[in-house]
Amino acid sequence: MRKLLILILISFSFIAKGQVADILPDNIENYRFYEGGSRRVLIDKKTPLKTLIERLNSNWELIETFKCYWIGYTDDMYSIAAHKNEAIQPLLNFIKHSKSNKSKLGAIYCLHLIGIDSKIVGRFNEEFVNPKARQALLSLIYQPELTDLVVSLLARDPWQTDLPILIHYLKYYPLNLKLINSLFRYEKSKAPFRQDIKENIDKLPVFLKDSAGLHRIGTYNGITKKFHASSWSYSILESNFKCTSFHISNGTCEDLQNKLYDFTLLSKEKVSIYSYCDLTRDNFHHFVVKGRILVICTPNQTLKRWRLFYDNK
Repeated sequence: MRKLLILILISFSFIAKGQVADILPDNIENYRFYEGGSRRVLIDKKTPLKTLIERLNSNWELIETFKCYWIGYTDDMYSIAAHKNEAIQPLLNFIKHSKSNKSKLGAIYCLHLIGIDSKIVGRFNEEFVNPKARQALLSLIYQPELTDLVVSLLARDPWQTDLPILIHYLKYYPLNLKLINSLFRYEKSKAPFRQDIKENIDKLPVFLKDSAGLHRIGTYNGITKKFHASSWSYSILESNFKCTSFHISNGTCEDLQNKLYDFTLLSKEKVSIYSYCDLTRDNFHHFVVKGRILVICTPNQTLKRWRLFYDNK
């Protein structure tokens, strides 16, 4: 009884602070969600829009939400976004003239917040509702210091109308891992990767496709049924991928056996829910030939395959 009373008092204390339980958001404007609750953001209606935007030149930091799927927009960002379409062009002008990358990124978060109407609607889903804000974000994609953030935010709720600009970037600009990975969200059922792996075969040869060509690196061995699911064992000729010097220096050369396990899952899921909030998670991708040969692509080969896919569309 004492424990129950304590729990009730704790619940009331959270309510008194304007917090609610960590449940799916109810599409309410100007609420910041975080692990364990949410809080209504108080909008600054007195400070002029120009001054609010200029505050992005300060050393602002996103609020920690402790969840990858919720962005901790600052109070100033919410106050700027409350001006809705009126704030879009001033934000673009600010980005054009600002000399600080951080200030520009802050303005991009504001454009995104305008785009979702300052409403958080889910954990792994989002409702971007403002076409003008989306067009503003797309107009920034060719600025190298902004590309990653713009792509990441747009891919949270992919619109097919983005694709002409994304494809143009893909074909004529350097490799961008976030863009490559975002395309899986746009092409969930049509991507030239992650085809199904046949489950009634004994061996699945594994190849790596890199700048040197195609070479055998291992085998998936005998499938056994456990609780109606497939269980694979691996025979690997090399313990790691042949990584580029960039990936080695950055510690992103992933263990091949763990990656193969991920690939067996992705061939069924097609798009991981974690791509919603982390477009740098996958350095390597795979495709399956006739359900019987697994080919793993390095990032540059993945880029080439995407380019060929869109050339043939």
